[in-house]
Amino acid sequence: MNITFTRVIQRTVNLDGQVARVETSPLEGGGVFVHLGILRQSRKFVIVKNRNAREMEHTLHEIFIWSFLNHEHIHRLLGTMTTFGNPLSSVAEYMTRGNAYNYVQNRRVDPAPLLLGVARALLYLHSHPLGPIFHGDVRGKNVLVTDDGRALLTNFSCSCLHDRSSNMVSSSPLPGSLRWMAPEGIEEEDLTVDLAAGRDVWAFAMTIMELVTRQPPFEGINSRNLIIVRILRGMPRRPRCMRNEWWDLCTPCWKLEPEQRPDMMTLVHRIETMLSSRRSRFGDGHRDSDFNEDDDDKGNDSLIPQPTDELSSTVQVWCSFHIT
Repeated sequence: MNITFTRVIQRTVNLDGQVARVETSPLEGGGVFVHLGILRQSRKFVIVKNRNAREMEHTLHEIFIWSFLNHEHIHRLLGTMTTFGNPLSSVAEYMTRGNAYNYVQNRRVDPAPLLLGVARALLYLHSHPLGPIFHGDVRGKNVLVTDDGRALLTNFSCSCLHDRSSNMVSSSPLPGSLRWMAPEGIEEEDLTVDLAAGRDVWAFAMTIMELVTRQPPFEGINSRNLIIVRILRGMPRRPRCMRNEWWDLCTPCWKLEPEQRPDMMTLVHRIETMLSSRRSRFGDGHRDSDFNEDDDDKGNDSLIPQPTDELSSTVQVWCSFHIT
């Protein structure tokens, strides 16, 4: 699929001149630069993301797919910029509660509603009106948490689209995260709809295990080659702290044949049934026994990242003198 700069610009809202920098040095990781900015008109904080100009293909790919998405559990693309120190940047709202993996490190946070939100987001992608879209990198750090605790699936740099003309799935310029990857994802091959959907389902089950145990998959294995060997052996071992209801949900998702894994509609229904049953038995105030009642009772606000004094000062000064 030929995704051009002009095509992307035509599909997105141009925010040139509407976003001001809050910090002087962006965060950097994996070739991605993330800036904190603020919308002049609404005064909302935003994340401005771009890549090295040599990796324009990756930027175009992500923004193009992202521009088609509109769902309550998808991180919304606000627009693009061409004047933020890079030929093209994406702009999205900043989430103060951070990502789901960090958020559930507070053991009083129930991961179940977050996982239901992720499942609904994946169901939306897989049944998109324009044709199936596959995320390609489902994991806790690619799920943001809103102020009211809602999960937002983000980061579409590894996503791919179904090409109806060939009945194949367009390849992504970037691979997904290894620890969450299905065995068939280790080797490059032409993607069909079933294969692409099956990879997302496998990764979603790994994300369930990640958020329920509050640990990344295969945490004790540090060698990339050993992780690959372990993935090729099939489903992970059951963690001792993982309840039956979650384990029973995950195990079909780890079948070696992608076509035998459940679809996202089935998984959404099962999680909804699980939560409904829990509420009917215990009421809305029930805490899953995964949670440690003896943990420090700091509430969810302890999970909100606090800005450094330097950043806080910069924000205050900027808001006082530069927003009109």
